[in-house]
Amino acid sequence: MEAALASHRIATLNHMNLIITVADASYFSHLQLFVASLRERGAYDGGLVIVEHGIPREGRVHYEHPFTPEHLEWLESHGATVLRYGDLIEEAGLLVAQVESITTRTRIFPAKQIATTLVCRRFASSFRRVCYFDADTYVQSRVTGLFDILPEEGVAFAPETRPIVEREWARSTLSVTDLASFVPQGAVERRVHPEVQICAGFFGGSLDAVGRFGLLWLSVGSSRLFQVHSDQPLLNLLVYFFDARIALLQEGWVLHLNDLQRERLEFDQSAQQFRYGKHTPRVVHFNGRARDLRAHVTWLMRSGE
Repeated sequence: MEAALASHRIATLNHMNLIITVADASYFSHLQLFVASLRERGAYDGGLVIVEHGIPREGRVHYEHPFTPEHLEWLESHGATVLRYGDLIEEAGLLVAQVESITTRTRIFPAKQIATTLVCRRFASSFRRVCYFDADTYVQSRVTGLFDILPEEGVAFAPETRPIVEREWARSTLSVTDLASFVPQGAVERRVHPEVQICAGFFGGSLDAVGRFGLLWLSVGSSRLFQVHSDQPLLNLLVYFFDARIALLQEGWVLHLNDLQRERLEFDQSAQQFRYGKHTPRVVHFNGRARDLRAHVTWLMRSGE
């Protein structure tokens, strides 16, 4: 009944744009920063779906860190609809055991791909464009224009800001894959573009295109023919090894703070914005080693209340 009410509530919104993320209570401080900045600094008034993450185990989805009533009240007050991961799986007719059988080394894979694909399917007739953001994201300025530049066909991703240097990223990232039975690992590494790494923390397009790409992402990642245990290397394999077609946003829309040259990174306290070189990106993704910076931004936002 709760899922049905949530479906009705979001379907009646008079907006064409939808944003999806996946999180649970253990990530709530980061999720809160994302949602607050999205609504306030991003001036976003479209649909927002948060899928409560759960762990498939022993035939059922376990919610090890469920949202509290206070969490849900805060999210609802900011126009978010919370859907449970297990409810989406059940609604689609999937068996939890099927999801549980997918090998992974990261907490979010394959939940991100499954949740995004199923949410796109559920709301295909309600929205025109959709964007997925990882919950460790900070919105610095208006994001409405982002939906206007998404492709009519296909899915858009954001490149990492710093070019890959000397294949170090390729070796370390692809070390969690195993295609050796079919292709030597060195040949896989050589296919990866030396200057552009594509980040899995943001993507967008039509609900049909994002849903189909999510299904491709999931299908390759769940293959028993070779092992790919994380969504980031898997995405780059899809693009550079399997030649999946995507669109890339221009540099400056989404800034990824992982392993950047810190001497070029500035934070304007009065404007509460990060700058990197000549760019003041609209969205900042605190991926990898940059996650310690989130606490600073959260403190700044709260101190200004």
